[in-house]
Amino acid sequence: MRTNEPRTDSLSSAVTIRSWYELAPELREQATTLEAEYERLLAAQHQRDAQPSTGATAEDSSASSALHSAYVQLAQVKSALTKENAELKRLEAMHMTMEKQVAQLAAAQDKVVAAARQAQEDKRSNPMLVINPLTLEQCSTIASSAYDEVVAFRESKTYFTTGASMFGWRDRHKLVPDKLTFSLEKTFPGRTLSEVSTSTWQVLSQPESLSCMYPRDVRPHFHVTQRLDEDTVIYHHTLERENSEVRARAFVLTMRVDLGQDRCMVLYRSIDPKAYLRHEGELLVRDPRGRKKVEPQKEDVWMNVFVWGFFERAGDHGEHCKDEFGGVIEGTELMTAAWWCLEILQIAMRIEAHVIGPQALLVQ
Repeated sequence: MRTNEPRTDSLSSAVTIRSWYELAPELREQATTLEAEYERLLAAQHQRDAQPSTGATAEDSSASSALHSAYVQLAQVKSALTKENAELKRLEAMHMTMEKQVAQLAAAQDKVVAAARQAQEDKRSNPMLVINPLTLEQCSTIASSAYDEVVAFRESKTYFTTGASMFGWRDRHKLVPDKLTFSLEKTFPGRTLSEVSTSTWQVLSQPESLSCMYPRDVRPHFHVTQRLDEDTVIYHHTLERENSEVRARAFVLTMRVDLGQDRCMVLYRSIDPKAYLRHEGELLVRDPRGRKKVEPQKEDVWMNVFVWGFFERAGDHGEHCKDEFGGVIEGTELMTAAWWCLEILQIAMRIEAHVIGPQALLVQ
């Protein structure tokens, strides 16, 4: 930021110099006019002096003396202006050089900042991770345990509710320090179980669409570490904020689980990074002098997150779909549990807009 100050000063000086140059022609024109007038008067004086006359008066002598004084003053002004003009030219050249140097320094600084940002983006997009791969059997075991927790939550009577319906969503929740347990439920008339669950899975199983579900004040990234089949994917997930030195991370198992003809579950659950991550390399970048350096890292905080979608047939003939979107999220230094409490409904509505369409929200 300090590089802007000399650049601003040099620009101000340049403006001052240009103002003097705009004034200089006017002064030179005045000097030329005075010199011409002096020459005219001097010629007239010589002509009078050449004529014999005995009538010279004190007035003539006084006029000649005044004209001589004016010429001397004019010569002095001209000399001062000539020196000042030379000095202004020198200052302009110096400031032009300084301005050029400041511009070069600013461009170099911008290049360094851009390179650092690109290095961070490259690391987010292509993290150097060596993992202990999970098998489908291990993923199914995690899903079975998650299903038991979902059933226990749905049968529990200890959670609070506002009793309100927000765009058709009804809530149950429990917020304790640094931990949010929640559930949002909504029935979609005329939408089948297969339609809603499949469209939701399409959002969760693709990194690009999943990233779009988050608010704009955070920077989410999802890197696929494993895609075991069309219903099972594992992400390396990071969340960052522009002005924060903390980066939240998680390895997340995302899975679609078939529970029979009338039910389906979508699972989004973090797994133990100590067991899953074998090794993580540092991103090496080369500076302009050819030396290698390690890009500075943000402080990593591992997230513990468990989110699920439970889909059931509804209606006399199963023509509707009831969607229950719930989970458990622990707060971090980057995002507290209270922050998630406010954001979770908006995330549910973004997913709904993607799955059903924005017009569904307008008719609630």
